[in-house]
Amino acid sequence: MVISEGKGREWLESWKQEQVAENLLLLDYQPYPDLPEVMGTADLLVAILEPDASRYSVPSKVLTYPCAERAIVGFLPANNSIGQLLEAQGAGVVVDPPSASGSGRS
Repeated sequence: MVISEGKGREWLESWKQEQVAENLLLLDYQPYPDLPEVMGTADLLVAILEPDASRYSVPSKVLTYPCAERAIVGFLPANNSIGQLLEAQGAGVVVDPPSASGSGRS
């Protein structure tokens, strides 16, 4: 299950049709009061941030993730403050996102 909207969601919809991935459930953003239940249903929580966005963006949703007591994977640049926080607190695994050329490193 992926809860998302926008370009990433559109890409997943097309991929789902091409791959005939019937087991992939795509949902729109859920109402804020339902956030605890949504987080509680997850097996894994993922945060993705483009490398260039790390200079001006902090994915604050990651700050709510530890409350769900679920595994966290952050595809975040090594210099991002949230990625550093996850690693320092042992709250998740941080992997450098792929570059525009598609070659990422972990």
